[in-house]
Amino acid sequence: MLTKLGPISAATAFALFAAGCSEFGPASAGGSGNVDKQLSELPAGTRVEPAPAARLQAKFRDHGYELDAVRSNGNPVPRLYVVALPPDIADVAEVDARKRLFIRCVLPAVLAVNEAIAADRRFVSGARELLADGGTLAPGDRSRLDRIFDKYDVERGDIATLLRRVDVVPPALALAQAAIESGWGRSRFAQEGRALFGQHAASESDGLAARGVKDGSVRVQSFRSLRQSVASYMRNLNTHAAYDAFRGQRAAMRERGMLPDGHGLAGTLIAYSERRQTYVKELRAIIDANAFASFDQARLADGNPHTADSDDRLAANTRAGQGRAGTQGES
Repeated sequence: MLTKLGPISAATAFALFAAGCSEFGPASAGGSGNVDKQLSELPAGTRVEPAPAARLQAKFRDHGYELDAVRSNGNPVPRLYVVALPPDIADVAEVDARKRLFIRCVLPAVLAVNEAIAADRRFVSGARELLADGGTLAPGDRSRLDRIFDKYDVERGDIATLLRRVDVVPPALALAQAAIESGWGRSRFAQEGRALFGQHAASESDGLAARGVKDGSVRVQSFRSLRQSVASYMRNLNTHAAYDAFRGQRAAMRERGMLPDGHGLAGTLIAYSERRQTYVKELRAIIDANAFASFDQARLADGNPHTADSDDRLAANTRAGQGRAGTQGES
């Protein structure tokens, strides 16, 4: 059963501040043993091993990966999947350059996980139409549909509810939350645990302990790649009861013929942080200040899906809790 965590003490909140985690996000179940259960395929691409900022920036330039071209010209985003943020990202002195580097590292992961979700959504929509017309699913298709039901914690047969859950998270929203939760990639949890969203570890033996919490009871789930962190975050938004309003508003946008809008959907995430409306205002401010909405229709360069490395796959067994109050990052 999915559960929420209770409020944290002022001492714990201070410890999180000292650890560099600007927001304490949803809980995540289990350690590395759980991350390989009920997995979703992610698209083919180039795995980019951890490297200093200058080397990553040079690699991005070599592949023609420029954010202005993505925003203004609709250029596709190269399938460069950075495993971890550069360890010296905090040393990039110019704020805009540091932000651009963070976005270039995270955006391909966001688009890749969304691409996998969109593929599942198309399959579910097609299955619904076939069944509505009196058709019968082939055994392989029935098995795939059942796996998707299980992955999204939906009772088999309830396709309406499934389609509310199997849908993308707007890149603008994902980028803004990653920026807040990781301090634009500078937090210890983001650096040591590749944790972009500050998800709680499910047990005291998992993840990274928050410094300053004496009993070690507050731990943040760590991941083997940025894509894995993004996949876990998106599954939280798509399954946890706390984010039902998010899914409902997203479905309403679909019914009106609109694409999911990150700025609008941010208003449904008051349960993500104990700062509630203040957190929503910060999300929207970051989306606006950094023109993140321009990435909502960004796309990856052409590539055929394949079975990705296990450390980059979606962990189906994660639990979402509420975010936790912390410090504000750069806007």
